[in-house]
Amino acid sequence: ALVDFNQLTKELEPLLNQKVHYIVDHHVDSNMYLETLKQKDLKLIGSACTLVCQKLLEHSPDTIDSDLAMFLSAPISLDSYNFSEHFYNSKWVDDDKLVFDALCDKNDELK
Repeated sequence: ALVDFNQLTKELEPLLNQKVHYIVDHHVDSNMYLETLKQKDLKLIGSACTLVCQKLLEHSPDTIDSDLAMFLSAPISLDSYNFSEHFYNSKWVDDDKLVFDALCDKNDELK
């Protein structure tokens, strides 16, 4: 699985290109690994961590406890420039904020 990127480095390409089955990313799609890919979740949003959290919140929300919420909130906040309005729709979108708010609901220190 590739998370937060969707193309292997030149060094890893020959070793792993046939083993890429999943991609979770927020960058422009390179359209690679089509012959081995089983699932791709690629959206142009602020953080790849947002996509991971969306999956967790949808399929197993109870796995996100207070500590994990704190851990997952950091990359979302950093990638999204702390949700500065100036960067709305360029560095973050509504999905990033919705997921961040859901994490805040699981950890009072984030509020």
